Amino acid sequence: MTRMIICIFAVIILLLVLLFSYIYIIIRGSRNAMQRMAYYDQLTGLYNKARFMELASAKLEKDSNYALVLLDIANFKFVNELFGYQKGDYLLQHVANTCNQMLQEEEFCCRDNSDRFALLLHYSGKEALTDRLKQLVDTIASCQLDDVQEYHILCNCGVKIIESFSNKINVDVFWDRANLALKNAKGYHDSTTVFYGDGLHDKEVKRNEIEQCMHAALDNREFKMYLQPKVLLNTSAVCGAEALVRWIRPDGSLIYPDEFIPVFEQNGFITDLDMYMLEEACAFLNRLEKNGYADICISVNQSRILFYKADYLNEIQRIIHKYHCDPSRIILEVTEGITMDNLDEMKVLVRELHKMGFAVSMDDFGSGYSSLNILKELDIDELKLDRVFLSDTAEKEKRDIIMKNIITLARELQITTVTEGVEDAAQAEFIHSIHCDIGQGYYFAKPMPEDAFELFIAGKTEE
Repeated sequence: MTRMIICIFAVIILLLVLLFSYIYIIIRGSRNAMQRMAYYDQLTGLYNKARFMELASAKLEKDSNYALVLLDIANFKFVNELFGYQKGDYLLQHVANTCNQMLQEEEFCCRDNSDRFALLLHYSGKEALTDRLKQLVDTIASCQLDDVQEYHILCNCGVKIIESFSNKINVDVFWDRANLALKNAKGYHDSTTVFYGDGLHDKEVKRNEIEQCMHAALDNREFKMYLQPKVLLNTSAVCGAEALVRWIRPDGSLIYPDEFIPVFEQNGFITDLDMYMLEEACAFLNRLEKNGYADICISVNQSRILFYKADYLNEIQRIIHKYHCDPSRIILEVTEGITMDNLDEMKVLVRELHKMGFAVSMDDFGSGYSSLNILKELDIDELKLDRVFLSDTAEKEKRDIIMKNIITLARELQITTVTEGVEDAAQAEFIHSIHCDIGQGYYFAKPMPEDAFELFIAGKTEE
């Protein structure tokens, strides 16, 4: 009996040990799972932002010779649209692995959200850090998403150097400043790295001021259409004008386009402004026609974002019908950068615009990586040579030859040519001698309000 009782107690104890061991394993597994959910990104396995901020705060209290880097993938949403979400996840995992592999001792990284990553890296100088980041983005760019369709992956980096704040550690502030640098690192053709500086802070203050009042400004019609005449070089007659926007506040102060246009392009408000300017142009053309100037055309700029809007064609058709405007008197200007990025889509869009009666102009030709393939593929009506062709250059002879041959090629393709930035009689005479059709620039006239333009085409001046 004694041995039997001992055996029973031994079995009971063993069962209890097994039970408690099982419970401990479950609790530990749950704790690990909760820890992973609390501290790690589920897709990439990197730290999440909360854990990264904890580690960064502790690390920087001991050593401030670091730089906080925020990295994102340019136009990541288009990766998901073009290749699918599975490929998008694959790219994010590739970025995470690349970041992990380039880390040195006492460095770490995290995935914040979507396509943004953060890294805390040793800082031994701006040049050395820039080289490391270039190697990082080049490795990321090597990712092949599709065996057939090549897609160049671009990354942007915003950097805040920590060392100058060694006695005042606030990781949240550093994050905000790195994020501000990242906002200013949005390139279209190359990966870009921007370091935070005082100038960026002032720029952000100005940006916030602009964004706070832009919607009210549009409602209050503070955006005014100015017109810069376009002159036929053979006859010196005004054939049209380019519509340019000026932002005049109620107190009479002026916000310059180079201040607000980049902000609007980044936040998407540029699409509202472009449609507003198209409406202003249509209304003014109606006014000119009633006053006997039915042969004037107005060029209106169209931003790249508009071409991603599904209702773009319907919207401009609505505006034309609203003002009963002849679309042949509207020239829609697109930049060469848009056409280079989306050549196939632009071919379809230009064809539809022609069906609606619009003319299409390629603006700023020569300002970037111009391709003669664009002239072959796109059925454009007008080619505007950028002002850089007329700027002072040591290679004047080569420039003249290039301009002459571009204009000759355009004439043979039955494309009207316009040269921008004409500032003196010598430049006007030169572009006329090489058979350019139209000149535009301060030599002919500066941008002017609508009333002044109407007086200008009538051969009068304001008193």
